[in-house]
Amino acid sequence: MLALIHGNVSSPLTQQIMSQIATEKDQLYCKKFKRLHRQQQSLLGRCLLRGLLSLQTKTHTDEWAINSHKDSGLILCHPTYQTSIYGSISHSYDIVVAALSDHGPIGIDIEAINTNRDMVKILNSLKQNPCVNIPSKLNDQYTLWTVFEAYIKASPPLKKYAIPSEMIQSFKDVDNAEIFEMIIENTKYIFKTMRLNDFVITVCTTGSNL
Repeated sequence: MLALIHGNVSSPLTQQIMSQIATEKDQLYCKKFKRLHRQQQSLLGRCLLRGLLSLQTKTHTDEWAINSHKDSGLILCHPTYQTSIYGSISHSYDIVVAALSDHGPIGIDIEAINTNRDMVKILNSLKQNPCVNIPSKLNDQYTLWTVFEAYIKASPPLKKYAIPSEMIQSFKDVDNAEIFEMIIENTKYIFKTMRLNDFVITVCTTGSNL
């Protein structure tokens, strides 16, 4: 099972769905964030995961426990469902995205393309190897950033927050493919990138094809 979904925090329909799906534990978890908008983003992400799970497994949305694990991100558990489900959430402005997989850890990232942001400076500061060149086009720079952020969520904890050199080189070789593979530290990762208006979304997993 692999499933993706997105929602808009500011949508009245989304607010109505959140009020119906969010559990008390979800509400308490999201209150750890100081800003109301950030609370709403987190709450919507958890509701999207619950909604996806309900559709995919024919269970009720409030039957699932959402747990955080330092090595594998979000793990969703059910008292009678045999398989643990891995989840991931990301948000940018009002858009929240969520992804599920029952094959292994999964990561998702969304970024809004902003022409005023100096992506060259940001990516150069994150390179593991300063001699490796980043892509020259803005869209490719944002895609690389989402690839890196999705990879972080799907991989074991990094020793250092830096873009692996083999990721930058492999990204140049995929030539704007929507689905591609990368070998990073002897592990095969599968990526899928997509556009949603002015947003770039990337999903990363090690467990199944996308």
